[in-house]
Amino acid sequence: MDDLMQDSLSHFGHRYETRGAVTEASPAFKLEEEMDRPALLLRPADSNDAAFILETWLDGHARQNRGQSTITLYKMHRPIVENLLGESFTYVACNHQMTDQIYGYLCGRRYTFDIMGKQKSLLIMHWGHVKSAFRGFGIAGTLANRVYGYKRGQKVLFTHQGRIMKHLKKGHNLEYAPRCQTPEGISAYLDHYVAERIKHFGGHRGRKSNRATSGRKGSQTSTPTSARTPGSVGET
Repeated sequence: MDDLMQDSLSHFGHRYETRGAVTEASPAFKLEEEMDRPALLLRPADSNDAAFILETWLDGHARQNRGQSTITLYKMHRPIVENLLGESFTYVACNHQMTDQIYGYLCGRRYTFDIMGKQKSLLIMHWGHVKSAFRGFGIAGTLANRVYGYKRGQKVLFTHQGRIMKHLKKGHNLEYAPRCQTPEGISAYLDHYVAERIKHFGGHRGRKSNRATSGRKGSQTSTPTSARTPGSVGET
């Protein structure tokens, strides 16, 4: 990890897509101190954070793959991590007075797309880390909620197994999708996901439409009959 410090701001994404959530152009914002959590400042990661983020990400990934050589994992996986940092969006939770004192961070991206004329989105989270001294304060969950617009029950993909993702998975609709560690994998998954959603919603719309049409036909048929019946009775 001797050359980590050469990493610059270019490793942090500028194409974060979402509605109603913080973007890299948004200012940092402070969360007031609560009884069970220190006061936090949530801000975009910058070049000063690059070494810490890369090292903790690669180290955490190596811990999840103890059967492989750490050196080999670092060498093979670092380009993947750097690309994800460039394609995604990383936010840091830090001390609100000393902003270089990082408590934790989360890297992810929300993708938006159109399904049957309605805008939908899917959040993909790649990696999260919280320093051991600050675990248990809900920092990772706060980042997911306040930065990425996550709400309980939403489907979320995560691309790396790690302590934070395993913790967030409890009680949440998280799906492990390692194929989405690469742009090609993300594109393929989203294409399939959108096609399945269109098929699902299109099928429901088709069945609803058929039921509605059937109901209208029935009412049109019965109305003339009932109209004629009183006439026949009157004539009789």
